Amino acid sequence: MPFIALLLGGCEQEIRVDATQQSGVVSFTAKRIASSGPVCITDVRVMAVGSGDPRTVWHVTAPTEATCVDKITYPKLPAGFAQDATGTPFIKGQIYSVAVKVAPDLSGAQLFVPGDHDGDIGSGG
Repeated sequence: MPFIALLLGGCEQEIRVDATQQSGVVSFTAKRIASSGPVCITDVRVMAVGSGDPRTVWHVTAPTEATCVDKITYPKLPAGFAQDATGTPFIKGQIYSVAVKVAPDLSGAQLFVPGDHDGDIGSGG
Protein backbone atom coordinates (compact mmCIF):
# COMPACT_ATOMS: atom_id res chain seq x y z
CA MET A 1 0.00 0.00 0.00
CA PRO A 2 1.46 3.40 -0.92
CA PHE A 3 2.08 6.10 1.64
CA ILE A 4 -1.34 7.85 1.72
CA ALA A 5 -2.24 11.26 3.17
CA LEU A 6 -5.52 13.04 3.77
CA LEU A 7 -6.20 16.52 5.09
CA LEU A 8 -7.93 16.69 8.42
CA GLY A 9 -11.35 18.30 8.06
CA GLY A 10 -13.38 20.57 10.26
CA CYS A 11 -11.09 23.60 10.50
CA GLU A 12 -9.45 25.99 8.10
CA GLN A 13 -5.76 25.26 7.62
CA GLU A 14 -3.34 28.17 7.58
CA ILE A 15 -0.39 26.13 6.38
CA ARG A 16 -0.14 23.08 4.19
CA VAL A 17 1.63 20.08 5.66
CA ASP A 18 3.18 17.76 3.09
CA ALA A 19 4.42 14.29 3.99
CA THR A 20 6.96 12.38 1.95
CA GLN A 21 8.41 8.94 2.29
CA GLN A 22 11.72 8.11 0.61
CA SER A 23 13.57 4.84 1.28
CA GLY A 24 11.45 4.32 4.39
CA VAL A 25 12.23 7.79 5.82
CA VAL A 26 9.27 10.11 6.49
CA SER A 27 9.57 13.91 6.32
CA PHE A 28 7.06 16.70 6.99
CA THR A 29 7.24 20.07 5.20
CA ALA A 30 5.23 23.18 6.10
CA LYS A 31 4.21 25.79 3.51
CA ARG A 32 2.01 28.87 3.75
CA ILE A 33 -1.34 28.60 1.96
CA ALA A 34 -2.44 32.23 1.64
CA SER A 35 0.94 33.91 1.14
CA SER A 36 4.50 33.25 0.16
CA GLY A 37 7.57 33.46 2.31
CA PRO A 38 9.45 31.20 4.64
CA VAL A 39 7.95 29.42 7.62
CA CYS A 40 9.69 28.39 10.83
CA ILE A 41 8.33 25.22 12.40
CA THR A 42 7.85 25.60 16.17
CA ASP A 43 5.96 22.42 17.09
CA VAL A 44 5.35 18.99 15.53
CA ARG A 45 3.11 16.34 17.09
CA VAL A 46 2.69 12.92 15.46
CA MET A 47 -0.10 10.74 16.82
CA ALA A 48 -1.24 7.19 16.10
CA VAL A 49 -4.97 7.59 15.52
CA GLY A 50 -6.10 4.51 13.62
CA SER A 51 -6.76 2.05 16.41
CA GLY A 52 -7.95 2.51 19.96
CA ASP A 53 -7.17 5.70 21.84
CA PRO A 54 -5.02 8.26 19.99
CA ARG A 55 -1.50 8.37 21.39
CA THR A 56 1.42 10.70 20.79
CA VAL A 57 4.35 8.90 19.21
CA TRP A 58 6.56 11.98 18.69
CA HIS A 59 6.43 15.57 19.87
CA VAL A 60 9.10 18.20 19.24
CA THR A 61 9.17 21.92 20.02
CA ALA A 62 11.44 24.78 19.04
CA PRO A 63 12.56 27.24 21.70
CA THR A 64 13.18 30.77 20.41
CA GLU A 65 16.88 30.04 19.86
CA ALA A 66 16.22 27.01 17.63
CA THR A 67 17.24 26.90 13.99
CA CYS A 68 14.46 27.98 11.60
CA VAL A 69 13.34 24.96 9.55
CA ASP A 70 10.39 24.30 7.25
CA LYS A 71 11.04 20.55 6.96
CA ILE A 72 11.55 17.92 9.65
CA THR A 73 12.58 14.32 9.07
CA TYR A 74 11.04 11.82 11.48
CA PRO A 75 12.42 11.22 14.15
CA LYS A 76 15.51 13.48 13.75
CA LEU A 77 15.74 16.55 15.98
CA PRO A 78 16.74 19.82 14.24
CA ALA A 79 19.36 21.96 16.00
CA GLY A 80 17.96 23.59 19.13
CA PHE A 81 14.70 21.60 19.19
CA ALA A 82 13.54 19.61 22.22
CA GLN A 83 11.39 16.49 22.32
CA ASP A 84 9.08 15.17 25.01
CA ALA A 85 7.94 12.06 23.15
CA THR A 86 10.58 10.11 21.25
CA GLY A 87 9.79 8.79 17.80
CA THR A 88 9.00 5.12 17.48
CA PRO A 89 9.07 3.22 14.17
CA PHE A 90 5.92 3.65 12.09
CA ILE A 91 3.67 0.62 11.63
CA LYS A 92 2.72 0.06 8.00
CA GLY A 93 -1.01 0.49 7.53
CA GLN A 94 -1.49 2.40 10.82
CA ILE A 95 -3.22 5.78 10.49
CA TYR A 96 -1.24 8.70 11.93
CA SER A 97 -1.85 12.42 12.17
CA VAL A 98 0.77 15.13 12.09
CA ALA A 99 -0.01 18.58 13.47
CA VAL A 100 2.48 21.35 12.73
CA LYS A 101 2.69 24.86 14.17
CA VAL A 102 4.82 27.60 12.68
CA ALA A 103 5.77 31.08 13.88
CA PRO A 104 4.01 33.32 14.62
CA ASP A 105 0.80 31.31 15.25
CA LEU A 106 -0.17 29.34 12.17
CA SER A 107 -1.00 25.64 12.06
CA GLY A 108 -1.89 22.77 9.79
CA ALA A 109 -2.46 19.04 10.04
CA GLN A 110 -2.65 15.94 7.91
CA LEU A 111 -3.53 12.25 8.23
CA PHE A 112 -1.15 9.73 6.68
CA VAL A 113 -0.58 5.99 6.42
CA PRO A 114 3.00 4.73 5.96
CA GLY A 115 3.25 2.09 3.27
CA ASP A 116 5.68 0.00 1.27
CA HIS A 117 6.42 2.49 -1.51
CA ASP A 118 8.18 5.83 -1.68
CA GLY A 119 6.31 8.90 -2.79
CA ASP A 120 5.45 12.51 -2.35
CA ILE A 121 2.15 13.32 -0.74
CA GLY A 122 0.31 16.48 -1.84
CA SER A 123 -2.12 18.54 0.16
CA GLY A 124 -4.98 16.11 -0.26
CA GLY A 125 -6.05 17.10 -3.71
